[in-house]
Amino acid sequence: MLARVIQLVTSDGADPYLVLGVLVEGAVHTLAAHIPPERQADATEELGRLLVERLKARGLT
Repeated sequence: MLARVIQLVTSDGADPYLVLGVLVEGAVHTLAAHIPPERQADATEELGRLLVERLKARGLT
């Protein structure tokens, strides 16, 4: 649902750089505040891999 909202907001003219910044900050907040400390390193690595995977799927790397 969040992904769809982001698509709608960016299609409606929202600043894409601002949207990306909000997404990155949201990911960092989620990792820091909601992932147990002992799992944060693994979750951070997985997030990085997922981002690279999705960028490649769109031909962006």
